[in-house]
Amino acid sequence: MDTIENMNRADRMFSEAEKYAWVMGEKVLESTGQAMAEPISKGVKFRFMFYECLLPNFNHVPGEAPHIELRTFTDIPIIIVCTEKEAGICLPSIEGRMDYAGFHSKNQMFINWAKDLFLHYWDKGKPCNPT
Repeated sequence: MDTIENMNRADRMFSEAEKYAWVMGEKVLESTGQAMAEPISKGVKFRFMFYECLLPNFNHVPGEAPHIELRTFTDIPIIIVCTEKEAGICLPSIEGRMDYAGFHSKNQMFINWAKDLFLHYWDKGKPCNPT
C-alpha cells in the first residue's frame, strides 16, 4: 500500500468505526480530527498513543473527553490503526524511520492480532489527559 492511500484508509476507518478506534503513531494529521468528529459525537471510544514529546492538540476535536483516552510512549516502534472492523500497521524502514506504506485487513484474525499488539504497548504507556 502507498502512503497517501494508507492515510486516506485510516480516516475512512475512523469515520466507519462504531465501537472503538485505536491509534498508535508518531503524530496526528489534521484530517484525522475531521474524520473522528462524527464517531466521537456518537460515542465511539478513541485511544491514542504518541511520543511523549509530540502530544497532539485535541482542542479541535469535538465530543466529550471520556470518549478519548491518551497515553504517551518513549518509543513508537510501529504504527497501528485498529477498529472493530479493520486494522492496519506500518513498520519502520531499514534506516529506522517510520514507513507509512503498510498492511491492512478486515480479516478478524488480523484485527485481533493488531488489537493484541496495540494493547501490549498501551499497557506500557503513560496515561495523560487530552484536554
